[in-house]
Amino acid sequence: MISNKGGNQPTKLRGIVSVLCIMALLLGLKPTAAAQTWQYPKTLDSKIERVLNLEFNLTLNPEEPINSPITTLDNIPVSLQIMITTLLTGTKERLAWATKENEKLISDLVKTEEKSAIWNYVYIRLLVNKTMLHTMQSEYLSAFWTFYKTHNLLSASIKKHPNLVPLHTLADLFNKGVEISSEYDPMLKLLLPNAIKTDSILLKQNWSVSEKPLFDAFYLFFIKDYDPLNPCPTPKTKVEQLVYTIYFLNTHNPSKIAEIEKSAQFKHAPIDNFIQGWSSLTTGNYAQARQYLNAHLEEKNTVLYKRSSLLGFYFMDIIENKKPSKSKHQEQLQQLPKSNAWRDRMAEKELTVQHNPQLLKARLLCDGQKYEEALSILTSMNSKTIETDNLLEFHYRKGRILFLQKKYNQALAEYQNALNPTIATKSYYKPQAAFDCGEIYRERKDSTNAVKHYKLSLEQANKANRNDIAVKANAALRAFKN
Repeated sequence: MISNKGGNQPTKLRGIVSVLCIMALLLGLKPTAAAQTWQYPKTLDSKIERVLNLEFNLTLNPEEPINSPITTLDNIPVSLQIMITTLLTGTKERLAWATKENEKLISDLVKTEEKSAIWNYVYIRLLVNKTMLHTMQSEYLSAFWTFYKTHNLLSASIKKHPNLVPLHTLADLFNKGVEISSEYDPMLKLLLPNAIKTDSILLKQNWSVSEKPLFDAFYLFFIKDYDPLNPCPTPKTKVEQLVYTIYFLNTHNPSKIAEIEKSAQFKHAPIDNFIQGWSSLTTGNYAQARQYLNAHLEEKNTVLYKRSSLLGFYFMDIIENKKPSKSKHQEQLQQLPKSNAWRDRMAEKELTVQHNPQLLKARLLCDGQKYEEALSILTSMNSKTIETDNLLEFHYRKGRILFLQKKYNQALAEYQNALNPTIATKSYYKPQAAFDCGEIYRERKDSTNAVKHYKLSLEQANKANRNDIAVKANAALRAFKN
């Protein structure tokens, strides 16, 4: 739950490992109605369900050893508890504890005489955890090596035990990870292994009652096949609920978060207040946002998103004309614990920036899908009186809202203003504006203008050091070549 330029080797390794290890850990599985021929034992599923509902001590002393597995398959709920605890607390001490505990599970498993299909599957799951733990500690070469070891063992295990369903599911996820990583940076194809051969019939089988809904939820993060018009599934466990709410927070859909929270029946998690607070912030409910974000800042069981919560207060102070002091917020920032979460790293940068109150409010409302309210704010502004430093953002934000509303002619007009070469390049505004123009022309089947704007997006992305947009632009250009 956790980009230098693409040519940087650690960044490439971090890109592939981050995608592959998280996907493999959670074993995303396609929805299916196929008949079952293999399942976890019911007792194991019950244990997994309790772990996924956080029915254990999240504040466990890192010095305390976790309960040892009784059977080989008991490694699954035990290892899930270790990883969930570590991901939710986010501390270096907990990460060191998780590394030690996962190594102990591996060591004890290797010592057993059993080398069955189940043994292979459990061993691979523990190696996936090891890959993820290396990544979380920025040990990218070690993570990459462990990934290769895991991949090779998985490939060999499928050949040796061709009828064990979870092995095929895991291999399918590895294959998807390789595909996604290649899209992230085509040069990675030189480093990545070949796809593992899987059985399409076995891939359709539902082999777990308690983990399956969670895997379907994580599937959203990587395949992006969720139709936002569909009602959100009712989460069956707390971790599944967190996956959905984080996904909808990242994809700017607070109404879905509210929909999920109405059905919440599970134990409080350390990051619940942050999710609710930031969702309230993007819908303009600042009093509620302050209440939730303050509760998160006082949360003792995690370091995650504390800096992002502080950023929320900084944004609201700007919007509500409370004359926020950057030095004051910087001082508060130094008192908060470090976090490697992407949102926290971005918060550190944003807390150094002075924002225009109206543009900031429009930005946040756009993130909350309050398009008309955001557009009303921008329409009330006179572009001729806007400071030069804010002119690019003004045209970009207006164009972006119109683009999201599919008012393409108006969006193109605003985006062309943003792409005016007399306005200096700043951050992602120009590359994203050019990319969106390419998308509009692609939909209109105007390939000449689409390619022109994708190339412009790539050029501007490289200038702004925005590898994420460069990847999208390159992928779009490759699609036209094919």
